[in-house]
Amino acid sequence: MLSVLLILTLFSLINCGESELGTNFNIPTSKGLSVIALKCIDVGGQYGILASLQNEGGETIFLTDTNWKCSSVQEEGWKLPGFEGSSDKWQSASKIADHGVTPWRYIAAISPNADWIWAVGAGERSTVYCRGVVKAPVAGAWSAWENWSECLKDCGTGTQTGTRTCTNPTPEYGGKECEGDSTETRECNTQECPVNGGWTDFGGWSECSKDCGTGTQTRTRTCTNPTPEHGGKECEGDSTQAQECNTQICPVNGGWTDFGGWSKCSKDCGTGTQTRTRSCTNPTPEHGGKECEGDSTETQECNTQICPVNGGWTDFGGWSKCSKKCGTGTQTGTRSCTNPTPEHGGKDCEGLHTGTQSCNTQHCPSKIPCCFNTTIRRLDN
Repeated sequence: MLSVLLILTLFSLINCGESELGTNFNIPTSKGLSVIALKCIDVGGQYGILASLQNEGGETIFLTDTNWKCSSVQEEGWKLPGFEGSSDKWQSASKIADHGVTPWRYIAAISPNADWIWAVGAGERSTVYCRGVVKAPVAGAWSAWENWSECLKDCGTGTQTGTRTCTNPTPEYGGKECEGDSTETRECNTQECPVNGGWTDFGGWSECSKDCGTGTQTRTRTCTNPTPEHGGKECEGDSTQAQECNTQICPVNGGWTDFGGWSKCSKDCGTGTQTRTRSCTNPTPEHGGKECEGDSTETQECNTQICPVNGGWTDFGGWSKCSKKCGTGTQTGTRSCTNPTPEHGGKDCEGLHTGTQSCNTQHCPSKIPCCFNTTIRRLDN
C-alpha cells in the first residue's frame, strides 16, 4: 500500500501526548482521496496534528513536511467552498475532539481536484491554518540487470552474478522502495557438455534355444552408462554376446512303426481272429528317452459271416404196424432233416426221409393136423 505521512505543526497549542482525535472522516473528492484519520501528537515538545489520507485503491497517502505551510492567519485562497470557518460547517464535515480540559475542533478537507489539502485546528485561544500540496507518491523501480560476472563454467550450466539499482525511478514522496534483491545469480553456458558413452554390465543370459543337443543363448549390454550425448563418443565393441548351451545329447523317445499285415484268420467263418504287430523302432528310444506307449499287437475279428450248416437226419421214428405177426414182416418209419436243419447255404440231407425195416422176424408156429395128438416141440427151445 502506498502511503504519505503528513505532520502539521500547530502553534501555541497545549502538549497532548499521542491520542486519536477522530477516524473515518471519509471526506470524498473528485479524485477519490479521503481524510481517514486525525491524531494529536507531540512533535519536539510542540502540539501537532497527524493527518492520513486514502485513495480509491485503499492506499494510505502521506505528505512531506516541505509541502506544508501553517499560519495563525488564514491566507488568501486557503479555504475551500463551504468551509469559511464556522463551527457548524466544521462539525458537518469532520468530527469534534475534546482533549483534556480544553475542547478542540479539528477539520481537514481536500480540494475538489485533490491537488491540495486544508487542515485547521481551533481552540479557545488560537486557531492554526495549514495547507499542503498533494503530490502522489512515486514508487521505486529496478533498473535493468547489468555488470554480469564471468561464468564459472564453460558448459554444463555455470552461474554468474549481476546487479541492479532502485533508480528507474528512485522512490519519492513516501513511495515504496523496490522489493527484491539488488543482486541476482543466473545460469550461464547452459549448453550441455559432451558425454562419451559407456557400457552397462552385461545382462543375464537369454533362454537357451534348445533344451539339449547344443543350443545358443545371448546376453546384451547397452551404451547407457552413460548414454553418449551432445557430441560425445559412442561405445566401442559389441552390445551382444553369444555362447553354446545345453550341449548334452537329447533323449530320443521311442516311436511306433506302422502296423504290419494281418495274420490269417483263425476261422473261415463264424467270427475268427487275426493279429498284426508293430515295433518301437521309429525311432528306437535312446539316451533316456521314453518307451513307446500302447500295445505292439492289435487283434481284430475276421470272417464274421455265419458258417453254412449241412442238414442231418434224425433217427427214424414213427414206425408203422408190422406187416406180419411173425416170420419177418416189414414196417415203415420216417425221419427229418433237422439234426441239424440245413442253414446259411448248408447242404440238405441226402437220402429218403422214409425207410423200412424188418419186424416180427420170429418164425411162425407150424400148422399141425387136428387129428394127431402129437406134442410139438419148438425148435428154438
